[in-house]
Amino acid sequence: MLRRSIASIAMFTLLPMAVVFGQSSTAPSWRFRFPDSAMATGGVTESSEDPTRVASRQDPAGFSTPAQIEIPSLSDSQIVIPSIKTQPPTSQTGSKADSTNDASSGDQREARDDAASSTAGRDPASGNPEARVAAANIADPYAVAPTTFMNPVSSFGSWFPLRRTNRFMVQAEYLYWSAEGMRTPPLVTSSPTGTARADAAYLGGPATTILYGGDRINDGWEHGYRVAAGYAFDPNLRWKLEGEYLRILDREETFSAASDDPVAPTNIIGRPFFDLINGQETAQLISFDDVISGRIDIASTSKLSSLGAYVRGSTCPTPGPCDVIAINSPLSMQRGRFDVLLGYRYANLQDSISFAEDLRSLDVANPGSFQIRERFATENMFHGIELGMAYVSSWRRFSTELVAKVAAGNNHQTVAISGFSDIVEAGFLERFPGGLYAQRSNIGVYERNELAVLPQLTFNLGTQLTSFLTVRVGYSLFYFSNVVRAGDHIDTDLNPNLFPPEQLPLVTSVLRPDFEFNETDYWAHGANFGADFRF
Repeated sequence: MLRRSIASIAMFTLLPMAVVFGQSSTAPSWRFRFPDSAMATGGVTESSEDPTRVASRQDPAGFSTPAQIEIPSLSDSQIVIPSIKTQPPTSQTGSKADSTNDASSGDQREARDDAASSTAGRDPASGNPEARVAAANIADPYAVAPTTFMNPVSSFGSWFPLRRTNRFMVQAEYLYWSAEGMRTPPLVTSSPTGTARADAAYLGGPATTILYGGDRINDGWEHGYRVAAGYAFDPNLRWKLEGEYLRILDREETFSAASDDPVAPTNIIGRPFFDLINGQETAQLISFDDVISGRIDIASTSKLSSLGAYVRGSTCPTPGPCDVIAINSPLSMQRGRFDVLLGYRYANLQDSISFAEDLRSLDVANPGSFQIRERFATENMFHGIELGMAYVSSWRRFSTELVAKVAAGNNHQTVAISGFSDIVEAGFLERFPGGLYAQRSNIGVYERNELAVLPQLTFNLGTQLTSFLTVRVGYSLFYFSNVVRAGDHIDTDLNPNLFPPEQLPLVTSVLRPDFEFNETDYWAHGANFGADFRF
């Protein structure tokens, strides 16, 4: 009894040091190796064939034991837990046979353990848990994969076997915008038939009607387009280089009035102005009974184009903290990102308005013909630095985009005024500088540089049709400060003594019309319809 007690105490004392987990067998077992001294005392009944005592118990049905537990280094921040082997339940009839086979299976396991311990010093992987896991090719269901925002690489399909990375982008949009026209003074007037010559066609006269001018011209809706292209420097689309070009198609407006027009003849036509010498409103007659007949044609144009190139960087990428992760919310799959834009902006706004008069004298005492040509043109050429913010959000196949940009820089303003008059008398043609609103006092090209700002706002709603094609519709606003427009540089305060042919001695006082820079603002806004193609 004493020897059995001593053997039991030794067994439970060495139990924590001798437990070995994970030996695959048909029945789970724990093996305890007793000291040789204990066996020599004969305190424990031993088998003559196996010096190792095997204690086993029957596990309940469905019990499973881990095949192996490995603890890698903490530097990898991963816990490798291999697959679990499930041991089938052992029937009552087979328990005796399993118990009989424990001794022989224990010998085999002990031999494998001894061989493994003897080669541990020679095999570098044997002492490295990570290496043993890798050598065994054990799948790790709990391994922490590194966070990645990589864009998937795919192809367009069998019809176009080109690998697609989504790093290239091309956009094309159709624009239907309303642009601000230019202001002009009243340019053409008329009076009813029978009006006295002294009262004909001047502003404020009895029954005088303004036929053209006195309001904005070249305003209204116009077509345009905008194209853009970009390339992402990294697969996560965090840093991009983008460029765009915008163009509003030339806005043109024409007007004509003639005394001999078969469709709408006008008997009294004039071009109004203020006579600084006599201090009164008056008009240059184009058509008046028994005095002069003729016609006038006016053409005006407006053009807008803009070019930009900028770097676009994500300050809040997706997946990331910008994502909406509300659980049990219809927006739980929404993704969003904030981008910062920094680059260069160029813009060009041009206006022009031209006059063409063809007159014929009806005075028998003064026969002859006249042709008057005048043109007022302006150009605004902007170069500046552009800064902006963009927010892009997507939910399933739908997306929204809000882009706000503002550029500040130099606006090179140019105003060009020209005009001449061809007079034919007695069969001889003579050309003189100047017309009516363009005289030697204001004819020329004038330039200067001014600070200007150019904000833009764009909002788009899109839907993804395919993995590489998205269509969208939106609204855009374009603003251009401190610009010069052609209509603002028509001076209608005139000195009649400057009209060609100018008499000698040349006029040296009251040199009007004169030139002065007049600034205003320009805006355009409207709808845009387009598509994005990414490859």
